[in-house]
Amino acid sequence: AAAPSIASFIQKIQEKKNIAALQIADIGSGGGCPGIPLAVAFPEQNFTLIERMEKRCGFLESAVCKMNLSNVNVNCIQADLIKPESFDIEVFRAFHPFDSKNTKLLLRMLKKGGILAAYKARAEKISAEMESIKFLVPSYKKIKLEVPFLEDHERNLVVVEK
Repeated sequence: AAAPSIASFIQKIQEKKNIAALQIADIGSGGGCPGIPLAVAFPEQNFTLIERMEKRCGFLESAVCKMNLSNVNVNCIQADLIKPESFDIEVFRAFHPFDSKNTKLLLRMLKKGGILAAYKARAEKISAEMESIKFLVPSYKKIKLEVPFLEDHERNLVVVEK
C-alpha cells in the first residue's frame, strides 16, 4: 500500500467535514517550504504561511505575489498569537521539536478532527520526542519518506490527528 500523502489527508478531512476548501497552515514557514509548493499543488485549498520574522514575511509576500498565488495568505505573527482552532491541517518542516510547549501550541491552533503533519529526520529522535509528549499525543503515525538526492539521510513524516 502506498504511504498516505498530504492529498489523502486533504481528501479525508474534506469528506469528514463535507467542505471543499480547507484551512491549511505552514507553521514557521521561513522560506515557504512546504507551504508554497503545497499551495501550487492544491490551488483549491486555502493556505496561511505563519512566520514571525518580518524579513522572511517580506520574502514570502513577494514570492506569493510573483507566483500569483491567490490561495495563500502570509501572516507575520508569532504562532502563539494565532486564534485557537484556526486550521484543518498544519504542516511544518523546521518549526521546533515536539515538546510539551510546542505541541500544546500546535494542537491549540488545530481544529477538532484536524491533522498535524511534521517533516522530521531520524526515527530514533522522533521516538524520543513523541515519548516525552505521550500524555498530549497518545498515538501518531510515522511515515518513512523517500527524498530524491537525500537517499543517505533519513526523513519521516509524523502525523498526529486531533
